[in-house]
Amino acid sequence: MTMEQPRTITLGLRVLLRESRLAAGLEQAQMAEIIGVSRGTISGWERGKAEPTLTYALRWADACGVTIEWLASGVRANENPPLSRGASGVVRPEGLEPPTF
Repeated sequence: MTMEQPRTITLGLRVLLRESRLAAGLEQAQMAEIIGVSRGTISGWERGKAEPTLTYALRWADACGVTIEWLASGVRANENPPLSRGASGVVRPEGLEPPTF
């Protein structure tokens, strides 16, 4: 009998974008105007069809009152996430994997 590894549920960038916008009380059109893109672009990011550049992600974070680190990982600065050792041996917050290109 083998033991199953615990599953880690991580929120993707698209979910974090939408959640932070809604928490800030902004409609897609308002966010688009604030950061300088179209409403369709906001919709595409929130549906995972594309991702914002770093410049737009920084503007988004500022507009929503979150950090860029939170948008990238879902972990707030004052939280202490559980750590895990990745396949490469690097210790990182659980569920936070390096990007794949």
